[in-house]
Amino acid sequence: MDSLAIFFLFVLIAIIITYFFPAIVAVARRKRNWGAILALNLLAGWTFVGWVAALVWALTHDCGENGKKPAPPAAIDG
Repeated sequence: MDSLAIFFLFVLIAIIITYFFPAIVAVARRKRNWGAILALNLLAGWTFVGWVAALVWALTHDCGENGKKPAPPAAIDG
């Protein structure tokens, strides 16, 4: 491979990682609804608004079953 092909391959990989960054963040943060974030990212990520919406959704905190933030774990007395 010549250096121009390697450069374009590098640019292509960087573009793909940037495009799917919201989905990567969602998986890394173990979001409960990472599949929906991936779908939004895949289908609407080509628009700037869709990409930002997926990123914001990936960065928000998951709520508990009752719509409230989960309680912090109890302290262990020792």
